[in-house]
Amino acid sequence: MLHIQQQLAIALGEIGLSVSDFSFLTPSEWELTLKHYADKLHLSWEQVRTLAYCTVSPYLNKNISPADFMPLPWDKLRPAKQDQNRAKPPTAKEAEEIMRRLTEH
Repeated sequence: MLHIQQQLAIALGEIGLSVSDFSFLTPSEWELTLKHYADKLHLSWEQVRTLAYCTVSPYLNKNISPADFMPLPWDKLRPAKQDQNRAKPPTAKEAEEIMRRLTEH
């Protein structure tokens, strides 16, 4: 957890809240504000990485992923999370059923 001075510095300096706005926030409102700011910052760095990768990828001698090209701190956390959210491929029987439904009409 961040110390109160660090939180105040983020609120005023980074997010742009006034001291009075910050002081009127409930802890849950501040937590949501901080999470939104972190998500926005995360997205911004992802955009920087994508732009940098697209700019230099034609000149790279080997095929590497954007994450290998420009590792970011949260990349280490990503594989486990992606595996949990990744859809399982359909079984042969499920694929046949899907194809049958798609070609019925």
